[in-house]
Amino acid sequence: MSIFISSLLQNNMKKSIVLFVVLIMCVAFLVGCSATESEPDQNNLPGSQYVQEDEHPEEKEPEPAIVNKIDTSTKDDSSYYDALTLHKSLKLDFAEIEFNDIQIVDSITPKDTSGVYMYLEDEAGSTYFDLVGSVKNTGNEEVDVENIVIQFVFDNQYKYEGFVIADAGVMRASDKYVNPLDSVDIHIYTLVPDELIGSFKECKIRFGFKKNFLRVWNFNDDIGMCNYKYEVSYHR
Repeated sequence: MSIFISSLLQNNMKKSIVLFVVLIMCVAFLVGCSATESEPDQNNLPGSQYVQEDEHPEEKEPEPAIVNKIDTSTKDDSSYYDALTLHKSLKLDFAEIEFNDIQIVDSITPKDTSGVYMYLEDEAGSTYFDLVGSVKNTGNEEVDVENIVIQFVFDNQYKYEGFVIADAGVMRASDKYVNPLDSVDIHIYTLVPDELIGSFKECKIRFGFKKNFLRVWNFNDDIGMCNYKYEVSYHR
């Protein structure tokens, strides 16, 4: 009798174990299905876009870095400059400037030629185009009036770099340094081929400088770096 009961108990335990394993498998199956159904489809989310990655993406050259720089696209336009005319004084808070003559000459000499002096000599095949004026230092410190960026434009197509030389009497190199309340004559000039001098119809003299005639620290002496920009026009 005891052997029969023991055998019966063992059979019941085996059935229980089998039922328990089957139950575990059913629960795992149901949980897996529920997770699959509840997982959101990324492609169907509002506002989402499906992008398939290219297995062999095309190699592109890197774009150049963006560098901040001054816009120079308008420097060929006269509206970029303030117009100046001869015999009209320009009064700034650090200087008074007035131009009184434009001359086309073979050489540029100082106003005092009675003794030893410096001058710009004649060069074969070329002629000086010279804007003559004066600068008064109305500030409270010495200034260097040769710190001016200049360009001459003939007939809107021929461009020449310009230069400036100060003349306090004999055109010495030190004449460019002007003390407070002192004045000095200046020549804004360029050297032009004789062929152009004989044929041009218009010349625009464009120049600029910084406050107190501080130096324009730029490799190209860019007029766009200047605080004050002017144009004097000459017509034949």
